[in-house]
Amino acid sequence: MPLDTVLAGRGGCQAGSLARRGEGHSHFIGNFNNDHQVTAHFHEFAMGLQTNAAGNFYHAKSGRHALDSVVPHHGTLLRVSADGARTDILATGFRAANGVCLNDDGTFFVTDQEGFWTPKNRINRVKVGGFYGNMFGYSAVTNTSDAAMEQPMVWTTNAKDRSPAELLWVPKNAWGSLGGVLLNLSYGMGRAFIVPHEKVGGQWQGAVCELPMPAFATGIMRGRFGSDGALYTCGLFGWTS
Repeated sequence: MPLDTVLAGRGGCQAGSLARRGEGHSHFIGNFNNDHQVTAHFHEFAMGLQTNAAGNFYHAKSGRHALDSVVPHHGTLLRVSADGARTDILATGFRAANGVCLNDDGTFFVTDQEGFWTPKNRINRVKVGGFYGNMFGYSAVTNTSDAAMEQPMVWTTNAKDRSPAELLWVPKNAWGSLGGVLLNLSYGMGRAFIVPHEKVGGQWQGAVCELPMPAFATGIMRGRFGSDGALYTCGLFGWTS
């Protein structure tokens, strides 16, 4: 979407449009939203920007590394309204949430990385108001028992995936028999997995099944399906690569 389309008509914020003069630069820059809370700590990644049909934006905010939170956005899933006027905390208790998958029913898949308070990598099916286990994230939860947190849909061991990235749905008209299935991309292993899942007794559960294709040369972080039915990914060479 052109930037002038994104910026134009956003009520309640300082926004404007780009002049279409063919000069290759903007004539006006506006502040769409400046609610984002960040400190000087290195670990506070903002990951997985998505939008829904209403134009709202969604992303996850990591907590500090091995340190307690100091601002309310640490370790949260966030929604920025379509007009940029407000940011709401939808869920809490994340450590390093690498990616957000927005589902048609209004729920989310959010992955998280092992570390303090997170014994293994998690694939979470997230609901609004849920707490997902990281006591160093900003939350009113003080009970450290398993019963006080939402259980992940999948616990993923390091042998299968050292660092899960973002999930996405395969379009129903793509990839033959895999059309309509859920995929998880791997930053830690450079692989792609299908994620079969079901709801049993009120709890979502699932698994990861590696697709039989060569590993990518780097960790893969984000994926999108093109109009040609092919999967396009982007990666990052860094952690455990």
